[in-house]
Amino acid sequence: MGWEEKQVRGYGEFVQTAQRYHGRPIFALFCGDKDAEGRSWCPDCVTAEPVVRKELHNMPDESVFIYCLVGDRAYWKDPNNEFRKNLKLTGVPTLLKYGTPQKLVEEECFKAELLLFLHTSILVSKKRCQESPLRTPGTMITSNKDVNSCLKQEFLTSIETGGENQRQNVKNGGMPTDPLFSEGKGKSKEHDLFVQGKFKQVKREQQMAHQNPN
Repeated sequence: MGWEEKQVRGYGEFVQTAQRYHGRPIFALFCGDKDAEGRSWCPDCVTAEPVVRKELHNMPDESVFIYCLVGDRAYWKDPNNEFRKNLKLTGVPTLLKYGTPQKLVEEECFKAELLLFLHTSILVSKKRCQESPLRTPGTMITSNKDVNSCLKQEFLTSIETGGENQRQNVKNGGMPTDPLFSEGKGKSKEHDLFVQGKFKQVKREQQMAHQNPN
């Protein structure tokens, strides 16, 4: 039980490690290289790393946390580097739930509430997010990236509304009291999002999300 950490440098080592632990939940934190004193050239990475590490205990059992150094500043700034081309990374730090479109980028990694969201969430249907009252009017949910953004906003709003007691309740396996997350309220059962230590979803909706990733 529990989780384990692997530290790698470069795209090749990351891919090999991810393949080695295929089938297990993988969370990867991508940061800029560190100097001889152990300090990254990326200031946001320096800020994010202790925050991310503090929340690792929220990962599912048997998870693998991969701490990956992406290279020096010059390599990272190259738009053709393998992390940008193959993993579609746009900034460091990035915390990625490997194998899904779910990730936190740059300043998002500073927020403990969003880290909790990433560690405990699963994909839900686009329709569920399209109907969310927190969605910006006029915007469309057309991709998994939009779903991820919508859910992050819902989660933050629910936590902020309930304060620290609500956040602790979620960590302990409860559900936020916001109607968006309450069983039997809001939309039909198939489109409600339940939080019980982790986000849950009606089986049919989960299957649809995976069958129609775009």
